[in-house]
Amino acid sequence: MPAELTYGLTEENHMIADTVRSFVEKEIYPHEAMVERNGEVPQEIADEIKRKTIELGFYACNFPESVGCAGLNHLEFALVERELGRGSMALNHFFGRPQNILMACEGEQIERYLMPAVRGERMDALAMTEPGAGSDVRGMKCNAVRDGGDWVVNGTKHFISGADHADFIIVFIAKCVGRFGCIGYMCLAIGDYEVGFSSKLLFLIWAVVALLVIALYWVLWIRQYKKGNHFEDIYGTGIPLFIIPAAFVLVTGIFSMNFMLIIFSVLDIVCEYCSAYGVRKRLHPAKTEESSDEAEKKENEDGE
Repeated sequence: MPAELTYGLTEENHMIADTVRSFVEKEIYPHEAMVERNGEVPQEIADEIKRKTIELGFYACNFPESVGCAGLNHLEFALVERELGRGSMALNHFFGRPQNILMACEGEQIERYLMPAVRGERMDALAMTEPGAGSDVRGMKCNAVRDGGDWVVNGTKHFISGADHADFIIVFIAKCVGRFGCIGYMCLAIGDYEVGFSSKLLFLIWAVVALLVIALYWVLWIRQYKKGNHFEDIYGTGIPLFIIPAAFVLVTGIFSMNFMLIIFSVLDIVCEYCSAYGVRKRLHPAKTEESSDEAEKKENEDGE
């Protein structure tokens, strides 16, 4: 007679879910309002969440007992993720669930990446998404070529969650060999440098540029308004004043390879130009008609 099948969650499953739920309510909820208001997680709070998770025995719970972790199965880990989903992901990030691919570490990689990650000494981030490829890794263009004992990586990655807190980044890339092109895919761990510094610096630079663009926009608008050129072009160039912010968004989209920004800004420029033309025609109908008459007269003269 076959053994009786049991459906539903076991008592141990419920205990795991209840433990994580209680942790979220006590350690995550109290900080959510402040994090949403300030837009960042203070380092002391991040360290506190990590420390309490380690004490609870749930840090890197998705890793096996062979590396000193809880060794939860897929169902149990799904319950953990379900309960963590109740709170802010900005804070739950420090609950610690390193990438499972670290189990493939060999030799000196184990002590350099795997063990520090599961002990909470170093944090990882995953770089997979590209401007033209998401979870479909076959669409990746970022590639690497062997150069002696090193790999030379060329390409772009973005949407790297947790990169500003990471000590090393796991990068998925296409493996290429000279003129033969890509022969497969592999994963590199890139670390031992200040991760996140460049992104913060770039953000600061773009913020300053954005403020300068906005300031320039308002200076030009006020000067044009005082001259009576309400919402009209920039010093008679025929370029609508409202195009300045849209052009800035377009440049940002081109440099970041964000196609949605590029499409949005192009549509905005077209709309603003049409709008400015309509306002110009409404405010100065005589001038518009006069310009049309002059153009028609010139065409007649050319025809003669």
